[in-house]
Amino acid sequence: MDKKDWIWVAIRIFGIYLVVMGIVGVPKMIGSGIIASFLYDDYQYYEDASSDVDTSDTFEKGVAELHKSTFERALSDLILGLTRVILFLGCGIYFLRGGKRIFKLVNYEHTPETES
Repeated sequence: MDKKDWIWVAIRIFGIYLVVMGIVGVPKMIGSGIIASFLYDDYQYYEDASSDVDTSDTFEKGVAELHKSTFERALSDLILGLTRVILFLGCGIYFLRGGKRIFKLVNYEHTPETES
């Protein structure tokens, strides 16, 4: 095998790796979406009731802050997971289908110009 064949093998292996990483991110994305959808009603309730909560009732404030932070964390995990899945799967499929631009970039050999 020559250099070009090894470059193609490396590009394809990296493509497989990215596709696997994209697929691994799907369950976390689904789980975060389910948690965010379950907590959305509680988030709205505590967001509306936060102005009505008495300042002396620290338990209610703690529960409201817990629901709010959990919902925001689940929502950020959902967005992060979706971004990872789209990027990893997109790049992985590009590498598996050829990755011609990457191949040209890696295979480029610079020949220095000689002054005469």
